[in-house]
Amino acid sequence: MLYVTSNRRHMVPERWSDRGSPEEAEVHGQDALEERLSLADRFGRTILFLRPDQEQYLRIVEHLAARRGLPIGREELREAARRWALWQNGLSGRTARQFVDDLEAKLRSQRSQER
Repeated sequence: MLYVTSNRRHMVPERWSDRGSPEEAEVHGQDALEERLSLADRFGRTILFLRPDQEQYLRIVEHLAARRGLPIGREELREAARRWALWQNGLSGRTARQFVDDLEAKLRSQRSQER
């Protein structure tokens, strides 16, 4: 059994162009906004991705580098990660991943040039 409710009075979107107006906006736009908000209130979940502090960021970097088996010393890795964060978007999981992606590419390039 499926049970669905809606607060929206106008179930089918109607556009101003349906009435001969050049506007493309929905006629009952407020209904659409209220419907989205009511769905978010009933079923929405908030997921927070908090910014890590420097030590957490460095642990993320170390973990990612270890998973990829990157041949780099811990202190060299941490220092390079700190510099990367200063010039990029700050401390975040995404920044850590981008740093490790870049580092892996550089190390791979160095190895291929040494051959």
